[in-house]
Amino acid sequence: MSYRWEDNSTNAVRTVTTAGTYSVTVIAANGCTATASVGITGNATAAQASVAASTTVLSCASPSASLTASGGVSYRWEDNSTNPVRTVTTAGTYSVTVTAANGCTATASVSITGNATAAQASIAASTTALSCATPVVSLTASGGVSYRWEDNSTSATRTVSTSGTYSVTVTAANGCTATASVTVSDDKTTPTAEIMASATTVSAGQSITLTASGGITYQWSTGATAATIVQTPPIGSTVYSVTVTNASGCSATASVSITVTGTRSVVGPASLCVKTVPPDRDEVTLPITMTVSGAPAAYVYSWSYKAPKSTNYKDIAAKGTSIGKVDFKPVTGTPTLRIVGAKGNLNGLQGYLVRLTVTLGTEVIGSAETLLDGNCELGNSNTRQGVFTAEAVQVLVYPNPVVEVLQVEIKGLSQPAKVGLFDLQGRQRGQWSVEPVEGVGQLKAAVTDFSGGLYLLQVETANGVLHRQRVLMHR
Repeated sequence: MSYRWEDNSTNAVRTVTTAGTYSVTVIAANGCTATASVGITGNATAAQASVAASTTVLSCASPSASLTASGGVSYRWEDNSTNPVRTVTTAGTYSVTVTAANGCTATASVSITGNATAAQASIAASTTALSCATPVVSLTASGGVSYRWEDNSTSATRTVSTSGTYSVTVTAANGCTATASVTVSDDKTTPTAEIMASATTVSAGQSITLTASGGITYQWSTGATAATIVQTPPIGSTVYSVTVTNASGCSATASVSITVTGTRSVVGPASLCVKTVPPDRDEVTLPITMTVSGAPAAYVYSWSYKAPKSTNYKDIAAKGTSIGKVDFKPVTGTPTLRIVGAKGNLNGLQGYLVRLTVTLGTEVIGSAETLLDGNCELGNSNTRQGVFTAEAVQVLVYPNPVVEVLQVEIKGLSQPAKVGLFDLQGRQRGQWSVEPVEGVGQLKAAVTDFSGGLYLLQVETANGVLHRQRVLMHR
């Protein structure tokens, strides 16, 4: 017996791998034949393996990934686990073999990466020490994408005004967190401001030294910035204050009151001789210098003049004023006036009154007048001469105007003198005797019984009249 398949193979047994109809012709020994066939169907479709990952990047926010295999009826992972779902927490490549219902298999894999780097948290402080100069500190966190401070505020920057430890939790883009902190101290100690004065009570014209302590910088009420200042205060009470600042910028103020004793007064020569002797063409400079007690540098000196028949004073300009051919020239910053002109022209000033008014700010300190006298002779030395005597004296009358007590001081007096007060009608209203002591005569006379107005004061000795001047009684 023999066999022949449709592919002409003659082996009784054959193997096929594809679906189809297979036929064989059988030949018997007697030569008879018969044909038989068989239909073979097939299902060898490969499995469709796949792996789905909940995330392919591990991070602090997503520390694990869920892997789900599909496409078959059974599964085997590279770690021999057979559950279609598994959880991984480390980076790497994960593979699974999927077996289909027809027994066909397929493999799938997924790569998992990881980013669990910790956040780099830091805090930058504008300063770590609060002080009076820096009462607020700015704190700025960095190193992440979000921030949460210990007070639950979430801005990267915050300001604080009290001492303490401040912390922030920084979260990076991968969800990892880190914490940083900073300690802020506080130094707002108020300095102890003190002023040491060389004296708190002085006489007019005396200087005092004031020394401040307790800080590193000083600001005086005078505008000075040194620790030690020297001042010449005016008469009365003056308060000096200083603001002391220490290294932390904190300040305190101290003050001291300085009392200056004395009387503000303006005293000058009662008269100045302007009656000339030849040669008349000689030019002469006659100075009038007043004495101002307790005068600080801030005093302002203003000059004026009044003609004999005038009732009003006219100002003398600071740069000078001319009367005819005679110039009145104030000496800047001093109580001195210079009268400059030829001798012959000075005679025209006889009977004029020259007044100095002294002010301090808006306060009038006082004033004094000098009569430009014609009852005299003007020598080369410009010494005031009496009408009937050659005795040279200096007479100071103060205060002028006078209210209660008239004081007269006669310097250069060598013999007893009489001081008289006359009204404008020439009637004598009072007379006092003065005895010289070491060349100086002193008079203090109560004048409260005198009526207010203008009087003429006259000083004379046995040798004649030494001095005349006007005195104003204030009532």
